[in-house]
Amino acid sequence: MTGEPLDFRSPLPADLSRALSVIGGEHRLPEGVDPLTAFRFYE
Repeated sequence: MTGEPLDFRSPLPADLSRALSVIGGEHRLPEGVDPLTAFRFYE
């Protein structure tokens, strides 16, 4: 074991990303912004 932190992040599937965009309506995130990162899911 190296002690290095691991990063298990991966992009949302395209269909889920589109669904979140539709649901978000006028409040959706800009194109290319990862919702999980924007909503601080990984912190």
